[in-house]
Amino acid sequence: MKNKVIMLIFITLLLVVCSQENFIEEMKKEIPLYQGAVVIETSTIPKDNISIIQFEIEACEAIEDDVINFYKNTMASKGWEFEKIKRWPNNGSLFSMTKKDWGTLSIQTITRNIKKTNKLKVVLNLSKV
Repeated sequence: MKNKVIMLIFITLLLVVCSQENFIEEMKKEIPLYQGAVVIETSTIPKDNISIIQFEIEACEAIEDDVINFYKNTMASKGWEFEKIKRWPNNGSLFSMTKKDWGTLSIQTITRNIKKTNKLKVVLNLSKV
């Protein structure tokens, strides 16, 4: 009995991990990473259909407006509609896009500490319908 419970727990954990990886891979197919991006973290919240990818870009390779324009243009060509943008001087920005049958994509750029780290951080957050 104990072995069956352990096996059931193992299979459940394996399914959760595979589900998370599939969701991240599905997200990457629809939402490209900015050129030169180095992924520093990925996570999913399967029960809420949320997938998150956080990456960094060397500040000399991209400025915040380059990243914003890249996603606005690239995602618009894939049928995503730009909704709104909020900017915080010297801290970054947050903007969102939607697409029928996909959900909402929120993109956050983080510029605080950019002078210290020389890296622009970007967080892609997909809330899928």
